[in-house]
Amino acid sequence: GVIAGKLQWDDGTPATGVNVSAQTTTSSTGGPSDLTRVVSQLGGGFGGGLGGFQTSDDRGYFRITGLAPGSYWVRATMMTPSADPAAGPIQRMSSIVMYAPGKVRRSDAETITLKSGEERDDLMFVLDLSALHTVSGHVGTTDQGNIAAGVVRLTDQQDSSLTRMGMIEPDGSFVVQWVPAGTYTLAVSNASNIPSPAFGRRQQGSSSQGMSYAPFQESLTVTDTDVSGVGVTLAPATTTSSQ
Repeated sequence: GVIAGKLQWDDGTPATGVNVSAQTTTSSTGGPSDLTRVVSQLGGGFGGGLGGFQTSDDRGYFRITGLAPGSYWVRATMMTPSADPAAGPIQRMSSIVMYAPGKVRRSDAETITLKSGEERDDLMFVLDLSALHTVSGHVGTTDQGNIAAGVVRLTDQQDSSLTRMGMIEPDGSFVVQWVPAGTYTLAVSNASNIPSPAFGRRQQGSSSQGMSYAPFQESLTVTDTDVSGVGVTLAPATTTSSQ
């Protein structure tokens, strides 16, 4: 079978050079299954691309071939720069996944069912990044300490396959990008008062005592706008002696 169509941005211009893949909606275990296994068994098919990925051409068109009969989701993966001032000249990238016909949540994706040898060439896929928002804020402590490292993760309460992540900067600030409207569980983990070493650099010896903080989570609602000024306060982790 074949799934083909066109990718475009929300302003109508072609979305070129975007990785597109198909994902089976079920597997032998009953859960989602990546198509890459199916494609490799079939030798990739004409134009299937490495690992089942197909890159949209200069007009936004894509074509995924060699698909077994079954039901599929079609997803686009875009690489975008991350907001990470600590990275310096090294630009950290993050990936955004969207599902046809233009949904961020897999639970909202269109299901495409193929019969043996069937070709679907009418898929229109619209990518609207303007509908995604930024969540920013600051992480503090109950013991007057400073949080200088850690991870802030947003997990959608409607569809747990939708997550976004941001790193805590040395000043305690964080930015999580590309967040659609919805209700999320905001979780903070691996928080510490010692900054993480810059990429490619070893951690220098520090005279300060390392302090870890207990994991934290709360509910956060994002409407149709950016969210700033989110304040999180962490308590020191319970110390346990370990060798």
